[in-house]
Amino acid sequence: MPGPDWVRLKPLLTGLCGSDMATLFFKASPQLEPFNSFPAVLGHEILAEVTELGPQARDVAVGQRVVVDPLLPCRLRGIQPPCKPCSAGQENGCERTAEGCLAAGQMLGYQRDLPGGMGTEMVAHPSQLHPVPDGVSNMEAVLVEPLAVSLHAVLRAPPRDEDRVLVIGGGPVAFAVLWALRALGHRCHVTLLAAEEYQLALGKRMGADDAFRVRGDLEEADEVARRTGAKVYRPVLGPPALSGGFELTLDCIGSAGSVQDALRYTRALGRVVLVGA
Repeated sequence: MPGPDWVRLKPLLTGLCGSDMATLFFKASPQLEPFNSFPAVLGHEILAEVTELGPQARDVAVGQRVVVDPLLPCRLRGIQPPCKPCSAGQENGCERTAEGCLAAGQMLGYQRDLPGGMGTEMVAHPSQLHPVPDGVSNMEAVLVEPLAVSLHAVLRAPPRDEDRVLVIGGGPVAFAVLWALRALGHRCHVTLLAAEEYQLALGKRMGADDAFRVRGDLEEADEVARRTGAKVYRPVLGPPALSGGFELTLDCIGSAGSVQDALRYTRALGRVVLVGA
């Protein structure tokens, strides 16, 4: 193990994230290459059981079910003084994930020293572990990481009740954003933009008031205008432009196309949040 206060884990369930799929199908951005290291065992949405304690490990017990915070910030890399985000407690923004005593890797699953949850065993520091209450099933607990990502996004950009909110995406993070909006008590009108009919139906079950499918640029812009009162303008070249739109857009895809849509469909002085991107 990396240190006397680390623990050994047996993964019980691991989620397959969109970033894992991008890695498997060679669609991940080359810009990320310096901040990751291979070969690596994928998997960062992890539910595990503690199987062994280092001699100085505290606050965790063998046999305990835990979910794992996959981040590998300055604190775990032995970097002193820590970077500015880590110093402020915002370890998700660590600027030194290619430095320190561990190989490059922003998180578990993309780092050659510490395997992710898709293997038979792994190690972690107790500060990365969060005990799972007995009343929470394995199938529920393995969703904690994507739920936490989405909850964090909504907490950082809470909508007002009078806002019109657009959520872009049809995967677990988008659905978790819908859940987070309602779980936090927000009464704003929420629209989901997704690619498939089943995603629209599930989105409404998760809290969306309205939903429509991804279409061509002009049709999509017309749908946004109909829902928000925006005006559509057609330039000589390029996609349509809008005046007006949603007050808050949460982009849960993070592709070039979805970011462009998020900016286009958000009104002037509105807010755009890139969730998990």
